[in-house]
Amino acid sequence: MTSEPPVRLPTRKATAHKGNFGRALLVGGSRGMSGSIALSAIASLRVGAGLVTAVIPDRCLETVASFHPCIMTSPLADDLQGRFALEASVALNSILPTASAIGCGPGMTT
Repeated sequence: MTSEPPVRLPTRKATAHKGNFGRALLVGGSRGMSGSIALSAIASLRVGAGLVTAVIPDRCLETVASFHPCIMTSPLADDLQGRFALEASVALNSILPTASAIGCGPGMTT
């Protein structure tokens, strides 16, 4: 407990829409570890991101997409182990400029 007064968040305008509240782009996941990127995406939604996109290896698509209907997915090329393939970097470079905040790493293997 704290004696600090509760934080007051600004009221959102009635005419506002999800595009007014930023776009979070999360890059991560791998076969067997797709839950971490999905949970990170849900956390982004809960803290107020208007649009959340999980950039994931293709093999993780069904798992991540089934976590929450508000998580958008962008599957990229993967290797046989379910990790991002090297050629995914070209597509990723075209996606990055669309974000107002980027998170990288949840569920990525070494």
